[in-house]
Amino acid sequence: MSEVEPVVHLSKFLEAINVRVVSYDPSKVRPLKLSTGPACTIDKFASSLRNEYIDKLFQFPGLASCVRDTEKLRQVVEEYSRENNAIRERGAGDVPEELRDVVLYWDVSKDTKDPYFFIATKEGRTCEVKGYPYLRMRGMDIDSAIATATQVVPEYRPRSPTNTFEEIGGSGKRVTIFNKYSPPPWKSYRGKLPDELPKEFEMLVHHLFPFEVEREFFFHWLYGSLFDRAMTFLVLCGNPGVGKNTLKLVMRALHGEPNAVDGKGSTLRERFNSQLSESTLIWFDELRYTEETENAMKEMQNDSISIERKGVDASKSTRVYASTVISNNKPRDNFIAFDARKFAPLQLTETRLENGGMSTRQIDRLVYATETTTRPEYDLKFVAQIGRWVEKHGRSNSPEWNRYEYRGPMFYKLAHTSMTRWQKRAVRAMLTQDGLTGPKVIYDSTRGYLWSTVQEVLTKKNSDRAMQFPEASTVKSFFDVFAGLKGERVFKTTPRSGEDFVTDFYVKLLVKSFEVHKDEEEEVKRGNKKKEVKDEETYDL
Repeated sequence: MSEVEPVVHLSKFLEAINVRVVSYDPSKVRPLKLSTGPACTIDKFASSLRNEYIDKLFQFPGLASCVRDTEKLRQVVEEYSRENNAIRERGAGDVPEELRDVVLYWDVSKDTKDPYFFIATKEGRTCEVKGYPYLRMRGMDIDSAIATATQVVPEYRPRSPTNTFEEIGGSGKRVTIFNKYSPPPWKSYRGKLPDELPKEFEMLVHHLFPFEVEREFFFHWLYGSLFDRAMTFLVLCGNPGVGKNTLKLVMRALHGEPNAVDGKGSTLRERFNSQLSESTLIWFDELRYTEETENAMKEMQNDSISIERKGVDASKSTRVYASTVISNNKPRDNFIAFDARKFAPLQLTETRLENGGMSTRQIDRLVYATETTTRPEYDLKFVAQIGRWVEKHGRSNSPEWNRYEYRGPMFYKLAHTSMTRWQKRAVRAMLTQDGLTGPKVIYDSTRGYLWSTVQEVLTKKNSDRAMQFPEASTVKSFFDVFAGLKGERVFKTTPRSGEDFVTDFYVKLLVKSFEVHKDEEEEVKRGNKKKEVKDEETYDL
């Protein structure tokens, strides 16, 4: 290597922090072994330099200049190891059996001075061993590697053919795409399968989703996540222990472990959203989302978004393939407006899985057969049977579900739970007519109550003196979309004669009775612990 200063500074830095390089083996996935811990990757070493030793790192500018260039840092570490007799290299041509029948690729999409190489099997699966260690095993220099390697642009394309294929790029030139997507193992199963779901999985689905229509929608959504993209958030809000995590294991196995990720709240709250770039399933466990995170969640459902990673400039536009599941225990952890179209909450059972008709052996069978491919109990045929059945029968012909939208009882329950204080006060007053029979409230038998007069009464009544209502147009929009627990429309609004609805409007009840969800958690917070709280409250007018 022509630059000596980074190697010298690495030596001085390691001496300053009292750490030595035990060994460096470029043929391994984790090539660097330090005296302070287990072997690690160069990326991990660079990360520790940035995060743990950032103050001391500034004293060694030659080393500091390498920490964001992994390939440059690798060369520095390799030269330092060679000078200190810590490097371990295989002889030229001494290649492990599993790496003898692979293809060498040159990633021409990276804007770097040095070529970036990687290797993959002929089936298109990338290998853990990186490109440059592979070149050293083969005894190949850069020039011979460039002459041998296939030039490709790696992209994640789960809905395209695997391995490589050609297409016209943005510049108008034909480029070779290397598909980084790894299909789930069950798709390669070639044995004969019964055209039915495995009993254990069928029992789980029937236990979790009591309503037949919602079981049908679940399979429709699952089909979309596997073969298309389900464009709504599947919301699974229910008691702990009912089987949500068991369902997660099955869905992860169907998507393939490399394509299924556990969602992080920071993906919604911060600008770093790299989780969305190379996955087909994101499962948010115990996620609490609010009105403030709604915009980020809406953006997640676009076909393409800008992907930003720490230390990397945001991409202009990246195609997103991930379908999203939100799993939590409390209704108030979910913010859903009455006119929301991106959320599909399903009603879950209240019975724990072990008390719902499945034996311990059946539950264990379902878990062990799908949990991870590294377990000896993993059953490829079991997973393939589910996948093939969903592929053949999962998609529904219902035109109303074309965009994977569904509004059932749980949707309206969560929408009621999400109402703000002023919304609840307005609905309660209109339903009970509490305080609306006085002379100050204007009522028209055809159009209903004049909102400005209702608002004046509500802001002065009892303890609600501090109640603040938004402008009339916002209130009118809320009344227009509000619905009862069965989804029925409740109110009709009419602009005041001669005036725009922004200024004032009339609101009229359309039904004689309907149910609203009563939030038990909120009642407890108000101090009504001794009072019996019902899930629903019926108003008769």
